[in-house]
Amino acid sequence: MTLPPLLALAACTLGPDYQGPPEVARQSVADGRFVRAQQAGVSTSTEALPSAWWLGLQDPLLDQLIADALRDNLQLQAAQAKLSASRALLVQRRAERMPSVGLSASYSRISPSHDIEHQVAALQQNTASGMAAAAAGASPQDDDLASNYYSLGLDASWEVDLFGRRSRAAQGAAARAQADEAALADVQVQLAAEVAQAYCGLLSDRLRLRIAQD
Repeated sequence: MTLPPLLALAACTLGPDYQGPPEVARQSVADGRFVRAQQAGVSTSTEALPSAWWLGLQDPLLDQLIADALRDNLQLQAAQAKLSASRALLVQRRAERMPSVGLSASYSRISPSHDIEHQVAALQQNTASGMAAAAAGASPQDDDLASNYYSLGLDASWEVDLFGRRSRAAQGAAARAQADEAALADVQVQLAAEVAQAYCGLLSDRLRLRIAQD
């Protein structure tokens, strides 16, 4: 197959291009204030709240309660595990687009059978050096007939992403990881808000009870 048909096939990429997360309520996010705040003369700040906003309340008990909830909540742990799996899949999808390289090494030693060794020893005894060694009172030594073999191999392969299948798989894994990260952040926000709301409700009930007793 010639190069122009390959280029034409490569242009036929599967699926649409990934555009990233959608922009929702762009003007509201930019303003960051209530609609009637200016009419009521209320000053608001456009700065984003810190992630650990409850620390600004300076209540050690509330800080401990939220920390315990974020550490021990099963739903939050499930969201964290799902995010870890999505990120691992993203790493795998990106690695699939790269060339793969393999390296192998081996060593083997081959020794002859005992019959061959005996035959070689018999031949050595019949030679002049063998007879001279026998006359001197020394026994002829067997030559080392074993052979050593070393092998080292290197192979590399790379799959051409002709129709963009692997590219789309990597983009899909990236989008899934972003979605799981947003879901984890959503669970964290909801959990911290629920704990703070329950804690404030408890303080309010205690205050109402004290007023009723008075």
